[in-house]
Amino acid sequence: DSQRCNISVNENGKAISVESFQTESGYDKLFVNGEAFSGSSGPAGKHPSTGRPITWTSDYSVASPGWKICLTATPTEAPTTTQPAAPTTTVTMPPTEDQDEQFCSSHCLAAGYCCNDYTVGSNQMISCAQACMMRARGSNYEEMGTDHNGTCKRDGQSGCGLEVNGNSYSFCQRCMDLQDSCPFGVQSSEACDFGARLNPPSANPEQAPTMPPIDAPGAGAW
Repeated sequence: DSQRCNISVNENGKAISVESFQTESGYDKLFVNGEAFSGSSGPAGKHPSTGRPITWTSDYSVASPGWKICLTATPTEAPTTTQPAAPTTTVTMPPTEDQDEQFCSSHCLAAGYCCNDYTVGSNQMISCAQACMMRARGSNYEEMGTDHNGTCKRDGQSGCGLEVNGNSYSFCQRCMDLQDSCPFGVQSSEACDFGARLNPPSANPEQAPTMPPIDAPGAGAW
């Protein structure tokens, strides 16, 4: 005989699981939320509404095994955990000797000194650029200044070479950047004193001279 029944749904939010489903296709139908299911296609995963019953209808002609369905709770998704961002690390690279050389050359030139290639010296005295590079390589003003009887205290008879902190410097060449303020290259120990007061990038800031700077030739106080 023809059959019809309604199944009320009392729990919302649950999905249908199908344990078995085999009806006469096209004639025996199970309606979930108004959608018809028949044959071997069951309503697996459908969420029936509490305000709308599940309806079963069948005719009298062919008897099939039928169906068995259940309501199961919808699995809740595990909460996503946001991992804290890895801390960023800033790496500060130490100054290079090229940076020291450019600093010394430009500052000594701007102050009016000659022999601003520290690899070339003249008059057996230490140039501004050479003194500045000595600062970059670890020397301080107290070791160098003429007022401390330091390395800068030289004259035209002091010799053509000197080793400071493991680095060699020469003082008997002809500089290529001569100008009116220094026609003979390194004019006096004043050039060395000025370079010894500079603070190139590699110089230890704790060794920076604290006394007032001297006057450069042709320039104001540095």
